[in-house]
Formats: sequence, C-alpha cells, structure tokens
Amino acid sequence: MKWTLFSLWTVSVLVCFLKSVVGQTERNVTVDDQSPAITYAPSSTGWTLTEPGEWDAGDGRAHMLSQEADAVATFTFTGVAFYYWAAMWPYPVSTTVTIDDTSVVVNLTDPSPPPDAGLPPSRQSSILYGATNLSNTTHTVRITVGSASFAIVDFFTYTVLEATPTTTTSRQGGGGTATATKTGESSGASDTSGVASPSKGLSTAVKVGIAVAVIGFLLLLLVLFFILRWLKRRKEEANKSMVAGFHSPDPNISGVSGMGHPNISLPMSQTSMWTDPDYVEANRRMNLPVAFPYQAGSRSSVRLVPPETNDPRLSDVPSPGAQAVHDIYNFYGQPAPPPARPNPTYNYYNSSYGR
Repeated sequence: MKWTLFSLWTVSVLVCFLKSVVGQTERNVTVDDQSPAITYAPSSTGWTLTEPGEWDAGDGRAHMLSQEADAVATFTFTGVAFYYWAAMWPYPVSTTVTIDDTSVVVNLTDPSPPPDAGLPPSRQSSILYGATNLSNTTHTVRITVGSASFAIVDFFTYTVLEATPTTTTSRQGGGGTATATKTGESSGASDTSGVASPSKGLSTAVKVGIAVAVIGFLLLLLVLFFILRWLKRRKEEANKSMVAGFHSPDPNISGVSGMGHPNISLPMSQTSMWTDPDYVEANRRMNLPVAFPYQAGSRSSVRLVPPETNDPRLSDVPSPGAQAVHDIYNFYGQPAPPPARPNPTYNYYNSSYGR
C-alpha cells in the first residue's frame, strides 16, 4: 500500500512538472530601433538616426535620438519582462523609460570613461534597465525626455511565455521580419538592423530528460535501500537460528566465548553414571570400591576375564515372587563371593535399596 501511494505521488509530481515545463517556456524576442513595431512621434522633425558606429546594438549599429520635450517612442508587447539597451557616454546623458504607468530615469553616463574620450559613446550598448515579473498581458513602453536630457532608442528585449510546446509563426512588415521557432530553441524578432537573442532556459526535451533522470535515480536509491535492508534482516535471522535452543548450565557463564563464538551446552542427565544406584549396588556386591571421577586417590580394580555361561542364582535376599537374576561373577566363571561387607564409601542402609 505504501509503495502504491509513493508511486501515485511520484507520477503526480512528474505530471505537474511536465505541465509547467510545456505550458510556461520562456522565450526572448529582440527589437531594433528601426523595427516597425516602434512608433516615433513626431515622426518628421522630432527624431534623428545617428551615424553607424561600433557602440550601438543591432546590425545597423545606430540609434534614434531626440531632445524635443514632446518626442515619444511607443512600443507595445505581450510578455512578462522587458529590457532596455543603450550605449553609455563619457558625459552626463539620461533618458526616461515608462512601462505602463511606471516611469524610471535611466542614467546613460559612463562611470569610468577613458581619458581621451570625446563626443561618441565610450561604452558599448548593453542592458541598462529591466522590468521583470510582469503579468502576462499587453504592456506599453514609452521612451521620452521627461526629466532627463535625451530620449534614446537603440534596442529592446522582451520575454514571452510559450503556450504550446511547438509553434511556428511569421510576420513580415516594411521594416523587418519576426519569427518564432520551436519552443526552447534560439528565436527572436529582428529587422534589417537587428540581431537575434538566444532564448532563456533549457529546451523542453532537456528539462524532461533531467526530470526523468532525477526520478529514476531516486527510485534506484530506494530499491537499493530495500535490498540492503532485506539482506541485513536475513543475516540477523540466520545468526539467531544458529544459537537457538542452546544455553549454558551455569548462569555465571556468558553465552559468548572469549573468541566471539556462542557457548553451546549439551543437555546433561539428571543422574550421573558414577552415582547411579544400580552401578553402586553392583560394585557393592562385587566388594569393589566405588570409583568417583575427579576424586583424589580413586581407583577401579575391575578385572575382566572371558565370560562363561552359568546358571543363574536367586538373589541374596529372596522375596516372594522374586525372579532369578544373573550373578555377575558366574558370567566370568568365578565362585560367588562371601557375604557382602559394609563398604565405607557407600552407606547401603541409607540408600533406596536398604529401605
């Protein structure tokens, strides 16, 4: 059941991730100052196209410039981010950028110009202002003089969200062509003096591959964990079964030897052979000392001779219904011994046979 819930959770996360990747792939679009998407007003006298130089962005290497108070350049786009490009000058220059209702004065002054700098820009065009995390709706950008000194338009970049994994559109106007290619690949909008901007982020195929690889790696780690855990339990059960049923008769003895092996104790008889009544009685009848092991000075004088078959005789103390027993001495061809003498090593009358 746990594995099923984990699988469902993994699939849900993967589906959500793929959905976000496919539905929200970002793509950058660039627009040069000569693109028909930008409207300049007043168009005849308000704006000037500068001479080409190495400082500006785009293929034309030029920018639009105005010092008129009523000069305005308008650009409309649908996306989630906007970036303003411009060169920097070795003297005070600024421009006003307005996105929807938010205006910002962008400083275009080079903070460290070269000593021999003149009137041209001293630093190449780059992103000097950006607005991100915009709502994915239509936005209007206006470039004006405002409280600044100039209105300068060189290069724009805006970010769009791809709604489908694969789209191909083409739009051609008097100033240029805008083209959108496969999601995640390099794409952009350019005109005769524009450049293409690489798209942001990885392609959909790469993201899907990374997601699948990560999930596969996590699943592999999970499988290895369960295998190692199973092997460990199996080894513990095998070790337990080896010592099951064995215990030391002495509670003071540890269950493990000094070599690290379990002490195995064999079951012992309740009555030892050396104290068995039958054994003691047989020795008494033969008038032999009872041999007790581990006793200093104890010896056994039993002498074995080839056996002979003799008739049995009755017990020394006959009783009603008594059965004939074999005399141990008759088996070996020896006469019956004299009456038994008290054995100092065994008290016959205190045993169960004398009662």
